[in-house]
Amino acid sequence: MQRQIWYHNHSTSDPSQLGVRNSFALADWVELGRRYPKAMQALLEIRDENERKIYSDEGYFDLFMETASLNDELGHQEKTYALFKHLAASSDQKLAQQCYPIVEGLLASHGDYEMCTNYIGDPEKRFKKLQDQWQRSKKWEQQMDERLRAAQKQLQSNGMASASWPQPAIPSPPKLADKTFVAHTRQLIEILIGVGDRTDAEKIQREAILLLEDPALKSAVADAERKIHGPKPSPPQNRAPSSGSAALPIVLQPPDVQPPPPVLPPGNVIRPLRTLPFRQTNLNSSAPGHQAITPAEQTALNEVERIKRTQETNPIAHLLPPSEISSPTNSTNRP
Repeated sequence: MQRQIWYHNHSTSDPSQLGVRNSFALADWVELGRRYPKAMQALLEIRDENERKIYSDEGYFDLFMETASLNDELGHQEKTYALFKHLAASSDQKLAQQCYPIVEGLLASHGDYEMCTNYIGDPEKRFKKLQDQWQRSKKWEQQMDERLRAAQKQLQSNGMASASWPQPAIPSPPKLADKTFVAHTRQLIEILIGVGDRTDAEKIQREAILLLEDPALKSAVADAERKIHGPKPSPPQNRAPSSGSAALPIVLQPPDVQPPPPVLPPGNVIRPLRTLPFRQTNLNSSAPGHQAITPAEQTALNEVERIKRTQETNPIAHLLPPSEISSPTNSTNRP
């Protein structure tokens, strides 16, 4: 815990540590807090002190970004939303404009599209900024690919690239330019649809598709309308025909016809027997729980048991019909 606090307090002087400080370091601190409550308490005290400064008009951009990152790791995004609402209502609109990109998605998720338009300005200029950022990111990715190929070529020329060491010295960074461009453009389109500006939303959609063929861009306007206004109601199926139009014929489906029961050969038909109690010894008893059967039914029951025993002991008996399975009494008459 002491190392986490020391790093958090001293990494502010190193700009290169900003990304780690507000992401991986905070995630590790939250994970430590789940196992060590005092570490979580120390993290919450830092977050609360940051919020106190912002509510007291002592905030600045880095402090708001750190507080928003803390709330993201803690799952307290509602506190960040309330914090920006305070900035938006304060006199320091310059700070609110600086902090807006951090909370744009959070405001859109709450349906505060009107507040978003206060900081977006001209939608076309905003999209132009997204386009410039995308092109710079694509250029950087291409440069990294060239460096990787050059490093791989250098390793091969030095005889270091082999089956035991096939990877280059420089790891390949993830390509996020297209994904980020699509996400930010869809969010801009959603905000415009939320304030009823469908014209600008469709214009930006067309311009984005010309830059990047992506299915998510092609469905951006429809997805935004579905999210904000809900799915369109489906037309009724049984509407009355309008005047002057012929009514469509009603086709009735034939009722389901059950097939007739199968007809078995006469020798294989056995009349269903009554269910007898388990281990009943007195079949003709009139005591409760017993059910009397006739002598004919008892004879049929004995015959079924005999056939079953014969089929269990004789490997070919199951191939013969019951009439061909001889009883012990007439086995001598069989040729």
